Amino acid sequence: MLNRRSFLKNTGACTGAFMASSLLPDFAYANLPSENKFVLVFLNGGADQYSILAPVFENEYYNIRGQYAAEAPDGPLRYQWVQGRPVGEERALSLGHNQYALHPFMAPLLPAYAAGQLNFIMGAELRPFGVNTRSHFEETDTMMRGGLTQGSTGFLARLVNTAADRMTANPAMQTGDTNLSAILNGANGAFNFSPPAQLTSPEVLRELMVSMYGSNPAYRGKLETSFNQNTQIDSLFSDPTLRQQALGRDYSIGSFVLNCRIAATLLGGGALAPSVVFMNMFGYDSHVMSDFGWRGSHADTFRTLANGLAALRQGLIDNGEWSKTTVMVISEFGRSPQINGPTNQSNFGTDHGHGSCMMVMSGNPLFTRSAGSNGIYARAGSIQQNRINGSGDLIGHVNAYSVIRFYLQAQYNLTNAQMDQILPGVTAWQPVVG
Repeated sequence: MLNRRSFLKNTGACTGAFMASSLLPDFAYANLPSENKFVLVFLNGGADQYSILAPVFENEYYNIRGQYAAEAPDGPLRYQWVQGRPVGEERALSLGHNQYALHPFMAPLLPAYAAGQLNFIMGAELRPFGVNTRSHFEETDTMMRGGLTQGSTGFLARLVNTAADRMTANPAMQTGDTNLSAILNGANGAFNFSPPAQLTSPEVLRELMVSMYGSNPAYRGKLETSFNQNTQIDSLFSDPTLRQQALGRDYSIGSFVLNCRIAATLLGGGALAPSVVFMNMFGYDSHVMSDFGWRGSHADTFRTLANGLAALRQGLIDNGEWSKTTVMVISEFGRSPQINGPTNQSNFGTDHGHGSCMMVMSGNPLFTRSAGSNGIYARAGSIQQNRINGSGDLIGHVNAYSVIRFYLQAQYNLTNAQMDQILPGVTAWQPVVG
């Protein structure tokens, strides 16, 4: 679980495990400076929670996923048809949980997990069954507004504006899409940076970024200095292997891994760095594809996600910003546990579902897990017990906005009144480890 003592000490909460927002005192935090950063990664298309954490210790998982299932961390392999896959790639990675293991796609995140800096919230959803339309457009639009069905401002914009005294001179940045997302609509000082996928040299990258700040000599100088010192950017273009890993497949504008490296560099810009970063990553709407589980576009998106998050974390460690940063990963909804079609055939993906898996990766000591905790927040019970009667979808039993409120309030030391402006009608999450 999270570091309870640190959380209570820093929020002033009364005794008891992770009290709801209404019970947290409204201390006068308004004049306290904050260097903390928040990065929100949106997996656009509906991400499959079983491709993040896989219930590999349950027979039903293999019944519904068949040859697309990850294998248990040890013991005999259930499927011997691996067809040239690297030895060991099929095995999930043990996290010490009795039901879930980390999907092999997500292996680059093991160092963050081992450091107590990565938590998983299973069965999270933005809107409940019967209200969630499972329409990409409608659910994404509602998410951008923080659960509101009407209104013109995004919830990250409300964060930036409500907590303006905690923000830097360039408070919010987006990457991964050509247009500024609705989540930043109304933000004072938001900017969009989406480099082309095929950057030909580090000089091109420098020119693109520095040109954005021509009217701000201080920030321009900071960027130029940062790039001159950033050997990772240079090696990205000089080393073919690193370049291929970074660029990979292009699902949107540019590479997610490259965007993560850029974000880490910008977040190290001191007083002029962005305080809030929104990253849009596409490619998760996996209805039909070749070799769903292991090699096709579905596998690439999750591997790219894990590589990008790992690169972001390492970059922030290198520039000293990691202890101030919290990264959250969400999707508009999850996917059905059952694949579309017989489990012994390829070319079948999954349909839109409900419960998904949120991830929170943070270097903030406030959120570091205590020793002995596995960091998996999940509803007890089998796969079948976690499916919605009549639909077969996974139950969404955690309000994703409550999780967002919980972390934002602690990350920026915000009052209840401030949080009510950012996410109205939402109470803070109360973590219970599964």
